[in-house]
Amino acid sequence: MKENPKIIFHLSDSQNNQQYQLEGTIKKEVLVDFLDTEQPLTDLTYTISVFKAKDEVFVNGTVECQLEDLCYRCLKPTTENIKGVIEATYVYGNENDTKDKEKELESLENVIYYVGSEIDLFDRVIEALIISIPQRFLCDENCKGLCPFCGEDLNENPSHTCELAEKFEEESVFSKLSALKDNLKDGQENNHNR
Repeated sequence: MKENPKIIFHLSDSQNNQQYQLEGTIKKEVLVDFLDTEQPLTDLTYTISVFKAKDEVFVNGTVECQLEDLCYRCLKPTTENIKGVIEATYVYGNENDTKDKEKELESLENVIYYVGSEIDLFDRVIEALIISIPQRFLCDENCKGLCPFCGEDLNENPSHTCELAEKFEEESVFSKLSALKDNLKDGQENNHNR
């Protein structure tokens, strides 16, 4: 198993009530391991601000990357510029220290406990990237997609009429149910006319 790169903030080298900046890149070859079907086209760049208080470290920043995936509607490769936000609070101690500390921090999101003299921010960077990826890539908001019957690209041929669609309509369960309904209706009318 490959070891992930590290983005280390050294607490022992920093002072309380000071803000620090971290900037860098993560190679696109590393990102591939964290993505589903998307392919990175660029390295990921990050900018992180770290503010150290006595027992807390506040982290915020941004990540940027360009990804490629297939358009959800027409299946053509499409590119998205991804911009994510990093937000986390690191609190000294481990999760099992005290119930009081948990109650105090219950309402806070992205609270991470730390011990030791350094914090690895790599997971926060990857997390910011992943939660910023859209569920569906679209080549265009108005993409018409593919014909569901023959696969014709409706963007290239917007006036497409599909013979398979007409055949499907004739053979569909609903058309057969409609014919059955019409037959029942005709049968009822014949019974009333007698």
